[in-house]
Amino acid sequence: MKTPLRSSVRAIFFLTLAAIVLLGSARARAAYVVLQFTAAAGNISGNILTLNDPHLNGKPGLKLIVTQAVLASGAVFNNAPIGVFYDTTAKEWKIFNENIAAMPVGAIFNVLIPEIAQRVNGGATNSFGNQTFFNIRKHDSAAFLLQTHLFDPFPGITSSVINGVFQVSPVGLFFNPIVTTAPIPASSGHWEVFNENLGEAGAVSYNVADVTKAGVKGTPYSFLFTTSASNTTGVFAKISNPLTDGKPNAILFVNHIATTTGAVFNTFYGAGFATPSWGIVTEDSSSMPLGLTFVVTAFPSVTGS
Repeated sequence: MKTPLRSSVRAIFFLTLAAIVLLGSARARAAYVVLQFTAAAGNISGNILTLNDPHLNGKPGLKLIVTQAVLASGAVFNNAPIGVFYDTTAKEWKIFNENIAAMPVGAIFNVLIPEIAQRVNGGATNSFGNQTFFNIRKHDSAAFLLQTHLFDPFPGITSSVINGVFQVSPVGLFFNPIVTTAPIPASSGHWEVFNENLGEAGAVSYNVADVTKAGVKGTPYSFLFTTSASNTTGVFAKISNPLTDGKPNAILFVNHIATTTGAVFNTFYGAGFATPSWGIVTEDSSSMPLGLTFVVTAFPSVTGS
């Protein structure tokens, strides 16, 4: 016969276990921080947008991923290459137009602090032609990756000098499959970042995020999207997915993925919303090509404040 005391102990045990599970789930959901910033007179200077947020301030080691959001209501396009850098004096992160074009008031940017990310520095040992390869998800062609150019990979050398290299080309991702004939390239079986304008890779740095497992249990947030005649009209390629359909508050991150059949995409692009759908939109108002593949990561909403 169970005593009241033993029953109480069992109840406390299971309540504690449930609390631990809930706490673990909450921590898992909080692993990704998703922010959104709008350029305004008070936070831009020339080609630079300052990201003033407690999740970012004073944290030079973050590996930020950025995608522009072009919203139908008062849409502001920014036809420019964008990168990020950390201001060691102000202790703030900043987004900037790499071609020095003025940052337009009203431009909106989605910013992700990823759970899994690495910094990739291009150099003599891992760059050739227009490509720079890295070891994240090596031999995994099905991975979902995102990248953003990091302008100043060596903060702290001196507070008065920015030590970066500009990246004025659109940047894509490509999986170089394993080659079975000699000589086997060093990059074989690796993912690569590449210049879509086919220019030399150079000593450029990137934040590369692995979002393959981003999501909640049973619902991944990342998927592939390919432009086609049935989903593309003019500048806009409409995404049809339960994560984005009819969800204007969704926060999307997108990156072009070159495939064996897909062409390079030497155009700046963003995530666009035109009621009731999200899609990929060209920043220069040129027609969206067909047959392009993108990795899309769609979070339900902003998770940080």
